[in-house]
Amino acid sequence: MKLLAMDTSSPVLSAGIFEGEDPVLQFESEGFLKHSSALLPVIDRLFKKSGLKPAQVDGLAVGLGPGSFTGLRVGVTVTKVLGYALRKKVVGVSSLEAMAYAVKDFEGKIAVVLDAKRGNLYAALYEKKGKEARVFRKPRLYRAEGFVRQLSGASLCVGDVAIQGFAGKWVCAFPTAHGVVRAAMTRIRKKNFSAVETLEPLYLYPRDCHVIRK
Repeated sequence: MKLLAMDTSSPVLSAGIFEGEDPVLQFESEGFLKHSSALLPVIDRLFKKSGLKPAQVDGLAVGLGPGSFTGLRVGVTVTKVLGYALRKKVVGVSSLEAMAYAVKDFEGKIAVVLDAKRGNLYAALYEKKGKEARVFRKPRLYRAEGFVRQLSGASLCVGDVAIQGFAGKWVCAFPTAHGVVRAAMTRIRKKNFSAVETLEPLYLYPRDCHVIRK
């Protein structure tokens, strides 16, 4: 099964074409902030370099966040437009879940964290067993101070910020298209697809998506 996958929730723009969980061609750019102007050209380049046409993919997978408000809108909107236009199935997964699925050769509890600014963290806890990462604690917005008490026995923490006082191993990581595909394939095997018309980003920070009129 060929999938076009992307994640635009963080400063890393990540997109790729995959055959099942195996990458055909990937693109990642650290410190990339202008996802709105870059994503479609990146997707076009992926298809041209792979020799594939958009109609040849079987579905699309996207990271839903939490993360950058603008970045999430870009990734989800592009997925919905292509899903409609190409009449392909889509799967949306939490970007934090995608990070847990990207971890190889580990079984046990994984804490996944991303800097939410203003002294906050986006975080979730997963239990990795075999190829699956089951939700132990759903994605939430936490205060960074004292967060170590929420880790509930996790021996590994992955994310873009180290947790003060955490005794386990920390690995610096961002959401990637490859992680999105691994998480999405778990749903696809169970024929658990997302509805294109109701696909929405996962917002955990209300202030990031409110417009205040003076």
